[in-house]
Amino acid sequence: MKIKNNIGRFLLTIFILTFFVYLFSYFAPIDQSKAFYGNTASRISTKNNEFLKKEFSLKNENIIKGYVKWSLNFLKFDMGYSLKYSTDVKTILFKALKNSFLLNFIAFLILIILTPIMTYLSFSNKLKFIGNLLNLISRLSFCIPEFWLIIFLTYIFSFKFRVFSSSFDIFATDYISYIKSLAIPIIVIVISHIGYYCGYLQKEVEDELKKNYVLYLRARGFSSPYIFFKHILKKSIPSYLSFFSNSFIHLISGSYTIEYMFSYPGMGKILIESAKTGDYNLLLSCVTITGLIVIIGFFICEFISNNADPLRRDGDNIGFHEN
Repeated sequence: MKIKNNIGRFLLTIFILTFFVYLFSYFAPIDQSKAFYGNTASRISTKNNEFLKKEFSLKNENIIKGYVKWSLNFLKFDMGYSLKYSTDVKTILFKALKNSFLLNFIAFLILIILTPIMTYLSFSNKLKFIGNLLNLISRLSFCIPEFWLIIFLTYIFSFKFRVFSSSFDIFATDYISYIKSLAIPIIVIVISHIGYYCGYLQKEVEDELKKNYVLYLRARGFSSPYIFFKHILKKSIPSYLSFFSNSFIHLISGSYTIEYMFSYPGMGKILIESAKTGDYNLLLSCVTITGLIVIIGFFICEFISNNADPLRRDGDNIGFHEN
């Protein structure tokens, strides 16, 4: 029953998302000539404009019929034609999706590694000062808007020290140049989120430290790193994953803004450009794919969260826990 409910929620959410985006695109004052001709659209004849509207405008069909037709085509992976890029939307979208996945995967991997380490340092007696300092910096950076963080880091690393590129180099032919192009976007994503995740994980760890099994393990002579990473962190993971699933949208939307500002050829760049130019086929597909990613990611995190803790999964008393 629970699986059926989740599938129902998933389908209903996708329907609401795609229908309202289609509704917005239908009534928006989209100028197809701007998407097709770019900056020279103002010099295009009225006859050519009328031709584009006749061929590509959503208003050529009834809104319900048009939405149903678009949905069926999307299910067949027929996403239409992009006026801006003069090619199939599917071709553009899959390339952008691959690039966005790479950027977010690297940033997420760094977050997954750094968050427990910084949390451990905050509770370590010997390294507590370093941990608190890192956490203070990370929390302060979380309060800074990403736009200003991008400008600051670009100035420091690109113009002051000339270590990394200020924008993505599409002509990079070696790994070093590619890494230099990706460095600042990844740093911005990590810095703008790690304080957020560390703060939550620290609260979970504080609750676990008060429990009797921690005193028992310390009395047995187990080291602090062993207790933290083997037991405390393991018990904190389920609620931490639930927290991550709720902040997943924030992570995706933040990376989209960063992609656009760094001219990184990912989903964020083509989404904003399609909205600016009125390339509705590309816009609809971008929003739908993004919605699918967020919703699927949410359900995956929810599933992992519900099954990561043995006590939640089967109700058995496994390991150290409170009575």
